[in-house]
Amino acid sequence: MTSPLRAPFTRCSGTAGPAEVAEEVRGRASGMPSGELVTCPFCVAKRVATAYGAGLVFAPQATRLAGATMTAVAGSDWLQPACARLQRSAEG
Repeated sequence: MTSPLRAPFTRCSGTAGPAEVAEEVRGRASGMPSGELVTCPFCVAKRVATAYGAGLVFAPQATRLAGATMTAVAGSDWLQPACARLQRSAEG
């Protein structure tokens, strides 16, 4: 979903799992720090959390809507493996 935003800094190196893409940092020494910052989940998490906190201060209604939407998406992602496991157990 955010691959187009990371495209200037990364290159696809295959698949990492169901609906996941493995990416490598593109470029040499000058472009690598930017690539590392957009592919590192810990780095991205800090920026997203900071933006969410600022959003709660400056635009609380829109931020709460976005937070509720992301919570629903996270719940759906968590339920997918459980649903697949139940389907496999019902088949065999």
